[in-house]
Amino acid sequence: MLLTLRKTDDPDNVVNKTFYGLLNIDVVIKGAFDVNAPVLELYEDNFNINDYSSFTLSGFDRTYSIIDVERLGGLIVRVSGAIDLLDTYKTEIMAGSFDYWGTPRDGDYGTSNLSLSNDKKRLIVQPNESMTIENSHLLSVVRYTNNG
Repeated sequence: MLLTLRKTDDPDNVVNKTFYGLLNIDVVIKGAFDVNAPVLELYEDNFNINDYSSFTLSGFDRTYSIIDVERLGGLIVRVSGAIDLLDTYKTEIMAGSFDYWGTPRDGDYGTSNLSLSNDKKRLIVQPNESMTIENSHLLSVVRYTNNG
């Protein structure tokens, strides 16, 4: 599997970030792997993980933000990632083709045929298994402030 480390100077809350300084590393996933919150142990031989802010993994249409780096000793680092929703779903966001999920409050108005649900799902992939992702959803949080 190909891990691509990426740098950006854009803040986390930007859609369509500009990435540079790509570094490709062949990695082998051993054991169960959470595609929503991956944890990778890397040999930091010819790079400094702190120079990078995100990564992608071949075979997954997701961008991950690096949220934690733990030094395990020597040149071994444990890197924890979280899905960067704005970059992963930037095409849909830029096209405006997404649904709003939220809890209406007094004064809110609008119509929708969207079914609201509190279901939470986590996708765990075992190595060397085929995978299908169905019914993917984007969770969007919108804050509205009335300054009037």
